[in-house]
Amino acid sequence: LDELQRTLSRRLVTCGFEEEARRFQPHITLARFSQPSGSVRGVLASYRDYSAGVMPVNFFSLFQSDLTPDGPVYTVLDRFALNR
Repeated sequence: LDELQRTLSRRLVTCGFEEEARRFQPHITLARFSQPSGSVRGVLASYRDYSAGVMPVNFFSLFQSDLTPDGPVYTVLDRFALNR
């Protein structure tokens, strides 16, 4: 994720976008909860030692997230193949 972000950042700057001043914090959202974070503490603790192993990634998707009264609506804007 770090390498992907650096490459994207360099390319966007050459296209005229301003470089992001904030430090990149890579993350992958696995789930969202509508309850306060303390309410899922037990669920997270029960999976503390879980490991999914190695998973190959061949592409990534760029999503748009629109928050609505009924919850977020996610739209895939584009899909990008990773050269391996």
